[in-house]
Amino acid sequence: MKNRTLIFGLLILLMASCKKQQEPTIENINTIFQTKDFNIEFRMDEDHTYRLGFREGYVSFFSNAKTQRNVISYDEAIATNALIQNQFNQRTQDENDPEIAIYDDFNEVSFRASGFENELYNLLKELNLEYVPIKKK
Repeated sequence: MKNRTLIFGLLILLMASCKKQQEPTIENINTIFQTKDFNIEFRMDEDHTYRLGFREGYVSFFSNAKTQRNVISYDEAIATNALIQNQFNQRTQDENDPEIAIYDDFNEVSFRASGFENELYNLLKELNLEYVPIKKK
């Protein structure tokens, strides 16, 4: 049984390491969204990342402080898509700006954007998920 677990773990690690970085285009983002099993990471800085995981009609929210899970409606999925599209349209090239990464098991699209913390807060409120703000040093 331990050997199966080890082999399964190595297979998952291998699959994750084979993730292909795609060009940041709406088409590539939508291709990932269509899998209905994907994650969106908001990489605020080296120490603070928020992640929304979508799978089988559920959304999970992972922050440095807690993990939450809720059922997601069609309208909430559309609101999530709107946030990503809005930020994509305002993306920057500044390496100091937070990064947004959308990925599934095989593909990842990432881009930089700034000033989306309020939009993220409003989306989480709509999704009935508690936003845990980053504590400034």
